[in-house]
Amino acid sequence: MLRKLLFRAYWKAEKTITPGLTSSQVCYYQKLKAIVPGKDWLDLGCGHQVFADWMTKEQSEVIASSKRV
Repeated sequence: MLRKLLFRAYWKAEKTITPGLTSSQVCYYQKLKAIVPGKDWLDLGCGHQVFADWMTKEQSEVIASSKRV
């Protein structure tokens, strides 16, 4: 619970301090969203999921749009 509150505070501060900043995870999502639909796709990254924990909706969207992951 405290972790979520701290993350929310951080994200608000981040938008105020650096309004044009985009996370590397968001950039990766945007690139995949453009090239993955209807294609086979193999993710050879580090970890057991495609994106960070806070991007579950985006992860489901990219996976659902691909032919095979």
